[in-house]
Amino acid sequence: MNQLLDVEELKNGSSHLATVDLSNNLLQGEIPRSVFQLSGLKVLTLASNNFSGTVEVDWFTALSNLSSLDLSNNRISVEDKGGNGSIPKFGTLMLATCNLTRIPSFLMHQDQMGILDLSNNKIHGAIPNWIWNIGKNSLTYLNLSFNMFTSVEGPLPKGPLPKFKKNTAITLDLHSNLLKGPIPLPPTNAIILDYSNNSFSSFIPPELTSYLNFTIFFSLAHNNITGEIPPSICNAINLQVLDFSDNNLNGLIPPCLLESYNELGVLNLGENHLRGSILWNISEECGLRTINL
Repeated sequence: MNQLLDVEELKNGSSHLATVDLSNNLLQGEIPRSVFQLSGLKVLTLASNNFSGTVEVDWFTALSNLSSLDLSNNRISVEDKGGNGSIPKFGTLMLATCNLTRIPSFLMHQDQMGILDLSNNKIHGAIPNWIWNIGKNSLTYLNLSFNMFTSVEGPLPKGPLPKFKKNTAITLDLHSNLLKGPIPLPPTNAIILDYSNNSFSSFIPPELTSYLNFTIFFSLAHNNITGEIPPSICNAINLQVLDFSDNNLNGLIPPCLLESYNELGVLNLGENHLRGSILWNISEECGLRTINL
């Protein structure tokens, strides 16, 4: 990391400049407006500085070639006034900690996006149903954590979240919101699935496991989940981390979790109301390294 403190207006910015990466410095003040007039830019990364002030979404319209934008972890406020004009087609958009109060409306029309991070903002209300269509089912990373969402809009929980691009694994991070009600069934190709630190209050649906065929990390920790752990959870054979801690689960621990689970390395079921005896019939093939009961 360098310790650059200031960036001045670019008076004669080259239209041939394709990449600007000023991340992880100590840059402060407002982001120079001239940066958003570098028409040849494909990658702009200003993350993890001390930039302040307001950035208007409409400023992006001059950057028609931009495919990757990262403004995360500054002290700026990104404002979406709804006009948006001709916003570039992003492949990667990182707007964590940008004081957003709503999901920018231009995202409805983004059909090439693979990575979207809107975490640690002030977005409230329902997660809109159209968000699953961003990138035309090509999203591989969606982070909505540390916001104030209260529900998932749409027909859930009657069906799973829409499938993303075939043969592409997705990370779906909804943790640390105010989400309540039934547990939404995830995309069938989720590899990382984090629903922790919410207010989900239903039981674990038995059919959930059929949506975890590729999942290696699954957390429902710190919710209000009730009922028993369905034995079918053991059919999610690729799980490496399973965390159901700090809920209101009762009943017995499915023996298969402790006996012969090949991939599972971390099992956390602490702070629940589980009962019964622990059967330590752990086979040599079992991969468990950490157990918290």
